[in-house]
Amino acid sequence: MSYLMERSNRCILMVFLCSLVLLSGCRRDSEEPTLYDSERPYRLPYTYGEDRFVIQGYSGPFGHSGFELDFVMPVGTPVLAARSGVVTAVQDSQSGNCPIEKNCSNNFVYIDHLDGSYAAYLHIKQFGACVSSGMVVNQGDVIALSGNVGISALPHLHLGIMPFNGEPPAFADVNQFGSGVPEMGNFYMSFNRVGEDYCNE
Repeated sequence: MSYLMERSNRCILMVFLCSLVLLSGCRRDSEEPTLYDSERPYRLPYTYGEDRFVIQGYSGPFGHSGFELDFVMPVGTPVLAARSGVVTAVQDSQSGNCPIEKNCSNNFVYIDHLDGSYAAYLHIKQFGACVSSGMVVNQGDVIALSGNVGISALPHLHLGIMPFNGEPPAFADVNQFGSGVPEMGNFYMSFNRVGEDYCNE
């Protein structure tokens, strides 16, 4: 019975996600990589020129309570540091996922930006973290490979940012009508150029 309930819940969630993509009209923020405002501290956490769909934005309906973004990406996609900082925690030994229940462990990389803000990169594939605690990383460095681990219904990267000033984190390579804030239902093209590739050393 529990198996049937879990299967049913997965189906409902997948129907919702597919409907979200269709209803969004697949809007694109830009047709080519663009740096809109270099004063904004963040850049999209994937390779220059890649176009990724945001399936959940800040304060999204499924488990997002703050400045958190979900980017759809295949398992094994290089994850780039959205901003420079120091790695403070890494977990990549987990392998399973649970789309509905909240009782499975996640993989992650946490980076402290040394100004009171930090970022959490979640759902990293098993053994897909390429950095370790204490390492200094620069914006654009490849820090991990994306996965589908933890509370996850499809392969994606969850990026959570805790800003020091409480303002919505803005991205230099996102326009979104001048806000710099990615929104659910849009595609966004990265201007984040690869620096050190710690996954290929």
